[in-house]
Amino acid sequence: MLSVVYGVVQFSVYEILTEKFFEITKRDSKVNHFVCGGGAGCVATVACQPFDVLRTRFVAQGEPKVYKSIHHACLSMYKQEGILSFYKGLWPALLQVAPQSALSFGFFNVLSHSWKQFFHHENESLGALGSMVCGIGAGIGSKCLIYPLDMVKKRIQIEGFDEKSRSVYGPIRHYRGMTHSILSVIRDEGLFALYKGLYPSLLKAGLVTGVYFCAYEQFCRLLKSWHSPAKYKV
Repeated sequence: MLSVVYGVVQFSVYEILTEKFFEITKRDSKVNHFVCGGGAGCVATVACQPFDVLRTRFVAQGEPKVYKSIHHACLSMYKQEGILSFYKGLWPALLQVAPQSALSFGFFNVLSHSWKQFFHHENESLGALGSMVCGIGAGIGSKCLIYPLDMVKKRIQIEGFDEKSRSVYGPIRHYRGMTHSILSVIRDEGLFALYKGLYPSLLKAGLVTGVYFCAYEQFCRLLKSWHSPAKYKV
């Protein structure tokens, strides 16, 4: 559900922003895709942050279960921690997503142009396979560059939650903010601790981003076929 909502919001906002930027600049540049991609990612993150916090807490809880259901989790968080608990880790998330989303759209734009040039399809649509491959490359590249912020965001989201059960996995740490959490991780666990869990995240980012861009490109092709069927090429 989180991925679906995030993808719909992100690509919808991206289309709106790119259209507005084109009206202002009168040209389709790589910078436009980069900036619009970052803005779209931020809007989608704010919209989906409560779902992300809930997902992280459900994954982190031990036995016995703290939350019995999503409804129970929402009520418990609201009563015990207030409405702002649904937006814990928002700043690290925005600092992570803005460059990641910008890089994803920027990488995809560069990779798609390279794909078309390599296969001599400059005047044709990218196609499902090309969209998937370029999307996977864009997802892996962008995730690799900003992964430390993702790791820090998740640590902040679970801070103060079910510490008794989580203590069996290691010492419980408390952070005073994003900068303090990054410095503490480096000091206590070493620089490479910022990349814990990188490989599974790269696999997920590549596949999810590939599916996003593939679906997005095919949906755009479908819309174009409705508006100009005579010019549309399968």
